[in-house]
Amino acid sequence: MQKNPGKEAADKVRQACEILLKEKKILGFHFSRDNGELDCAGVDFLIYLQGGLVYFGQIKSRKSGGYFKKVVEEHHRKHPLVRDVYGITQRDQPWRIALRIRKKVNKMIRRTRELQWISERNR
Repeated sequence: MQKNPGKEAADKVRQACEILLKEKKILGFHFSRDNGELDCAGVDFLIYLQGGLVYFGQIKSRKSGGYFKKVVEEHHRKHPLVRDVYGITQRDQPWRIALRIRKKVNKMIRRTRELQWISERNR
């Protein structure tokens, strides 16, 4: 039976989200249905954060560097608002993926706070 690399990659990201939920780093998460509204918009998963923030990303199974770069470029062309694309390999462990997600989420939160500060300062 042939393995489905896309499903395996999504399962690893789901496990990573469960780690973040258990560590109380996130409030919850949601994965889109195949060919559902979110999936068609280029979003594979949502992560719910404190303060009503929502982080979203795309999951791609990854084999080789050059090919993956083209896949990401094509995704950004089709879905320019979905910037975070996670290339997941067979060797990736869920805890490492959780670290990658946490780093991106923290960066988003910092940017949001900076923009909020600038907005309040200009009032």
